Amino acid sequence: MPASALVSRARISAAVAALALAGAAGSAPATFPGTCYLGSSAGHDVPLPAGGGGGEFLVSRCAVTYMPDAGKAGGVRMQAIAIGSDGRVYHSAQADSSARWSAWKIVPGRDGAGAGLFARKIAIAGSKDGSSEIVVVAQDGGVYHTVRDAHGAWSGFQPLEGPDGPAFAARDVAIAIGGSSAVMPGTAQVVASGLAGGVFHLAGTRTGARFQPVPGAAEMDADQLAIAAAEDGTAHLLATVNTGSGSSVQRQFRDASGRWDPSFVKVSLPLSSVPYNIALTLSRAGHAQLLYTDQSGAWLQERSDPSSASSWRTAFASSFVAPAAVTASISAPPGGSGGSAVLYVRRPAP
Repeated sequence: MPASALVSRARISAAVAALALAGAAGSAPATFPGTCYLGSSAGHDVPLPAGGGGGEFLVSRCAVTYMPDAGKAGGVRMQAIAIGSDGRVYHSAQADSSARWSAWKIVPGRDGAGAGLFARKIAIAGSKDGSSEIVVVAQDGGVYHTVRDAHGAWSGFQPLEGPDGPAFAARDVAIAIGGSSAVMPGTAQVVASGLAGGVFHLAGTRTGARFQPVPGAAEMDADQLAIAAAEDGTAHLLATVNTGSGSSVQRQFRDASGRWDPSFVKVSLPLSSVPYNIALTLSRAGHAQLLYTDQSGAWLQERSDPSSASSWRTAFASSFVAPAAVTASISAPPGGSGGSAVLYVRRPAP
């Protein structure tokens, strides 16, 4: 594990500032306030409005999750989060009985503070008990976590910690939840890329678990991350890895006992693609759907045997989903009918 991957809270801001000045080869391009578009894996999309009477809500990032209980516990079919143009984290929900989304509201910040939390990266996942969990990389570089219960109450953001206790600073973060039920929230699996590279994993956000290094990632210059969890406790992890001449997507697998594959494998993507942002979901049939953005927009790949390393090495055709998309989020519906929901920020017109 790189010694500089874990830094104290006092050193986080300086480390993040240095990273921003230095830049990283193959890193995702800067995102500017744009409109958040909701579409499907079939390629249809509409702008997600400010809520209520409509209007425009400018964001730099957005993410979506289908609720795996299909709205039975909390009456919510989908939830979305975004980083607003003011830098704070916002939330919106779609009721199971309507296609309309609620107005965007600030997610309460540290210990429930009404002013919210300023963030750089965001991710969300839902449970069958109607709750959802959000993880973010805050403006200070630290990784924070909050829970929304089935009735809409928030726990307030709290920091997630590294193996030795200090606050964990990261480039990116992703979350997936598996093994939930109508009465249990399941186990959240969170991955984060350290400031000095490497990939770290945490299982059980509500149990005080801490980040631990993922095997095979210690020397990786990892940047963007995605994770999907199955109901049997397995998890699929993807990371964009900077190589100096560009970037590639690498895959790891964690079985139900918590054991990782010996090493990452390179995901086969079209040679013309330079992946910037990635997202991953598992369909009801167990297929892995990879959404990624490159210089053209958002693309989708589907693999029917994601637990096999050879499946990821095999070349698959990519379907074009959206032009000018600069961020990526995807979530499969719980019933298996219809396409997966995709949410992304579209690059502003010149």
